[in-house]
Amino acid sequence: ENVLSQKKTQDFKKNINALKQLETLIHELAEYSENYKVQSIINEYAEEVRKCSIFAYNEMDDVNVAKELIEYAIELPMSSQVKDDIEKNRIQLKNVIQERENENLYTTIFNHLKTGISSLSDAEKSVSLYKRELAKIQNKDAAYIQTSSICVNVVLEYLIDVFNQVREEYPSNKDFNKLYTTAKKVKDITQSLKKFTVEPKMAERLNKNLMTINSEYNSI
Repeated sequence: ENVLSQKKTQDFKKNINALKQLETLIHELAEYSENYKVQSIINEYAEEVRKCSIFAYNEMDDVNVAKELIEYAIELPMSSQVKDDIEKNRIQLKNVIQERENENLYTTIFNHLKTGISSLSDAEKSVSLYKRELAKIQNKDAAYIQTSSICVNVVLEYLIDVFNQVREEYPSNKDFNKLYTTAKKVKDITQSLKKFTVEPKMAERLNKNLMTINSEYNSI
């Protein structure tokens, strides 16, 4: 299987080299593109380059080669219909590349989410990590907002549990210092979550809980 794969790659590279050797001729033929047969030859050439771009992506999983070929194809002197088809492929490939890049960026976040939070120190570190990783993502699309909301929700859930627990324990342990320092830390971390861009429902939930935490903290 590996030998077949190598042969396929070698044959593909030979085809690409052969196509590029015809580039000068194709541009020279463009001067006579009013002739239907000449334009058909140019169109077929452009189509072949487009197919090679698709092959590079689908069969070789080589995004860089696929991008190089589609960018090369779009500059060829083809008819408008063929150019439109190639432009659609170019946009599709661009979106796929962006999605792949985003997936790679989100990997660190989702791997960290799986580890869970076991202390307020962990919560602080998690917030810092999520901020840092989300800041790397340029496209603030629906996936970005959803991921940001998940991060906020996970941290907020932990903070609420810690806050409720320390309040429940106070009547029996009378440890005012623990109550005060924990409540303050929970309040500060919850406040830091306001800097995340989240979905409307998540923003509403965050604001509601922050108001409750602030009120309880001020009453201590």
